[in-house]
Amino acid sequence: MDAYRIFNNERILATPPAKLKEIAYQMTDEERLNEIEEWRKKDYDFKILPLYLYDWLLKYSLHAITDDLKADYYQRAVRVHENELRRNFELFGEKQPYADFLKLKANNFEKISDKDLSTINNIFKRIFINEYLKK
Repeated sequence: MDAYRIFNNERILATPPAKLKEIAYQMTDEERLNEIEEWRKKDYDFKILPLYLYDWLLKYSLHAITDDLKADYYQRAVRVHENELRRNFELFGEKQPYADFLKLKANNFEKISDKDLSTINNIFKRIFINEYLKK
């Protein structure tokens, strides 16, 4: 039985994966603006906002952002991320990520990991989108 299992695994690994056909569909500007308006009408959870809306809002200059506003959104993003880590610690006992983040915050984010930076940037974008949609 083991010999067959080894043979089968080798056969599967040797078989190239099937190529999926790529669908080349480009949304028009009107369709993008309509999707933004559809999101405005929805009752949504902050965590599921698609990040591509951020790029569209900037592209069509629908939501201007100043340096002060950007700094405020980043501070809010840091607080949201910290609260999520604290909640995971309190509910599930995941102490290490929360402790690491507190050390990072105490050191003024000097050696922030790519993962934490990406998470904070994504939260920043969702805050930006959310503020536009709530107008």
